[in-house]
Amino acid sequence: MKKVFIILALAVAAPLFCLAQNSTISGTVVSFQKFPMPGVVVKAKKSGQEVQTSELGEFNIEVGKRDVVEFIADGFEKEKIKAAELKDLEEVNMIFVDKGKNRAIAVQRGYLSKENLSYAVDHLIFDNNRASRYNNIYEMVTNSVPGIQMINEGGSPQFMIRGPKSLTLSNAALLVVNGVVTNDISYISPLEVKSIDILRGPQASMFGGRGANGVISIKLK
Repeated sequence: MKKVFIILALAVAAPLFCLAQNSTISGTVVSFQKFPMPGVVVKAKKSGQEVQTSELGEFNIEVGKRDVVEFIADGFEKEKIKAAELKDLEEVNMIFVDKGKNRAIAVQRGYLSKENLSYAVDHLIFDNNRASRYNNIYEMVTNSVPGIQMINEGGSPQFMIRGPKSLTLSNAALLVVNGVVTNDISYISPLEVKSIDILRGPQASMFGGRGANGVISIKLK
């Protein structure tokens, strides 16, 4: 009887414990760094909650510990942001994909008015990116590419790609900008970045022994 009571007590306590681990995040979803977006679907993977943004683009959602929140709107790129990072963001900027019928879809769904969308595509295209989320290139690389962490070797910031570590040799990944090997990327603004790719194994072999720890290849606009 005592064992049954303990099992029942644990069954009741478990959901309460999970709820205690959850917290609520509030925010605003915009496009082109300017226009509030109503009707955007906001999903928290761990807590399982799903909401939509209000007419002012605002949302409140319950998230679990180490949760990831998704933002979904037809005609826009899907955004996935860690809950811990989302708490520090004033706004979530959705990226419009200007192709096919996306302009018509965005207007039909009520995300943007036809006038605002036309103006944004013509005059605010430089605000249609994620770069404004980052203070510098180092922050952009570590937050936008999975499996990378910052290390300090030789007195300067470097990156380490997740994997086997050496106790005696450098663990820093090779930095390549527009095909040129470099030791310094501090001069690069996040707004200049077109893409960031991780090269490993055979892909990194073109750089010889220097690519043994992997390669972070950055392409500029």
